[in-house]
Amino acid sequence: MTAINSLALIALKCAPNVFDLSSDMTHASIRDQVVRARLLARDLAQLPKPPQSVLVVGAGFAGVSVAMALAAQKIKVLVVEVNRQPFQLQSKVSDRYVAPFMYEWPSHNADDQSYPPAGAPAWSDDSILAGLWDAPAIATLKQAGRDRGAWRKRWKRLHGVRSHGPYPAEPPHWDEWFVRELRGQVPLPAKELARRARARLLEHLAAIPPTSAQLKILTRVDADAIKRFVGAFAKQMGSWYQSMSSPPIPGSYRPWQHLRVATGVDWLTSQPEHNVPCDVDAVILGGGAGPERVELDAYPFKFDAVGPAAGLSFWDNDGWLGASADDHVGVFGAGDGALQDALRALTGHKHPLMTIHAIRRDPRARAALTAVEPELAAIDRQNWLAASWTQVSEEKGKPRFHRGVLDEVLDQRCRAIACRLSEQPGINQAVADILLAGTGVVYHVFQENYFTKSYLLNRFLLHLIDVCQPPGGRLAGKIRYSSMPDMAEIRGYARSVVSARQGYQRADYRIWLKRRYSLSYFSVPMHRVAVRYGRLHPDSQPGHQLLGLSSEKIAERTCLGGVPYPHVAEPMP
Repeated sequence: MTAINSLALIALKCAPNVFDLSSDMTHASIRDQVVRARLLARDLAQLPKPPQSVLVVGAGFAGVSVAMALAAQKIKVLVVEVNRQPFQLQSKVSDRYVAPFMYEWPSHNADDQSYPPAGAPAWSDDSILAGLWDAPAIATLKQAGRDRGAWRKRWKRLHGVRSHGPYPAEPPHWDEWFVRELRGQVPLPAKELARRARARLLEHLAAIPPTSAQLKILTRVDADAIKRFVGAFAKQMGSWYQSMSSPPIPGSYRPWQHLRVATGVDWLTSQPEHNVPCDVDAVILGGGAGPERVELDAYPFKFDAVGPAAGLSFWDNDGWLGASADDHVGVFGAGDGALQDALRALTGHKHPLMTIHAIRRDPRARAALTAVEPELAAIDRQNWLAASWTQVSEEKGKPRFHRGVLDEVLDQRCRAIACRLSEQPGINQAVADILLAGTGVVYHVFQENYFTKSYLLNRFLLHLIDVCQPPGGRLAGKIRYSSMPDMAEIRGYARSVVSARQGYQRADYRIWLKRRYSLSYFSVPMHRVAVRYGRLHPDSQPGHQLLGLSSEKIAERTCLGGVPYPHVAEPMP
């Protein structure tokens, strides 16, 4: 008998011969998606009887990665996508920044955003991500040119110089982060990342001989038809296993394993195709996490309401990086998306890595941070490893040790370290320097009394900002962070039409809140809102919908999905 490492097969299996790369995953960064997909492809290819033909649903980073890895092992793959191009989700947003190790801080990997890591030459990687961060974004270079030209004009006026140069090597405000941007060593705008990934994918597809038909990407397909096929495939495959006690022989197909895609567009050639056949040994779902809930519950007594209190989806351009620091901003939710948005509203920074780099400009703050980084790394690693062995939530009526307890403990430890750090010389001033100058307030509202699943970098930065502020006040001339946990009721509505004249959505919102164990509401006026409540419904994820599964039925694979992934899934020999 051939022994293989089958953890990916166990963790990602959601039905007989059906695997889900997206639903109920603890590790959801783009790098995690790619590594997870390549590990699944490796284990499938190493089966004693590997599949000969696979259907991949979804052409995001996970779907494309598993398809490329399987095709490299001579397995025929058809990728079906409802949108017009791969990586459509990231293609429209330039306000979100992505990098392979953007949340590894305080690990050394956070300072190396190349992929695979430049500091590990023994690692090899031929995935869709390889080399995408090796050059700066064009928009960054253009902005750098504008900044350099404007600075040179100011320098010439200041020194009374009319001739061209000589100038100092670089403007004094060009800190370490900005220089790293010019070298292509920082997170990229999601839109630019998607563009580079498509270019790499085109090169990969063009290199495949047309006669091999090893990998095909079909876009603009009928989602309902694919849903019907996948549901029927899972049901029939389950019946086969029950009656035969073994899987069908790969390459020997039954009628229910034949898929015929009525209409679609071959993404490589841009040519419409009809009745595209595909024999299916296995199905891999990479359809993402499903629609988000971005709207607050309505307040029942809304006499002056003109609309709901709703924000934009996470992968939409919200314009917050250039928004006014005099606005009252509401960020709702305790997860990582909410923490990111709170930091963006407070600092105007493209990414939390930029914020931590800005704090470290002060030599005293740098020394203080360096001293606590090993402790932060230790508690973060302990939390991730413990989460792999802990159930996701508390079962009703049976209090148990669950993952929320781990998050609460991590939160307490982070805050304790932040409090100690705030007493060190230079820290309070460094934190004041990163905050935007303005009279606004960022209200961070959530039902829990701790931050839930989120990366250490976001969690620690918000705690540090909070403890550096005067109790109930603000740092002089700076926007204020107001944490509002433990809310039993969060409702609201818009009192004016949403306007986007200034490049971001703004309206007159009235938010009504009720604290736990309180009988009355109180209201807070706001100008901008971001609602980060996660999925619209626990069972709204594509994987659940395609198979008709409920969250309760896949609790075991959710726990397995919490196992940390390696930084790189190296190609098979």
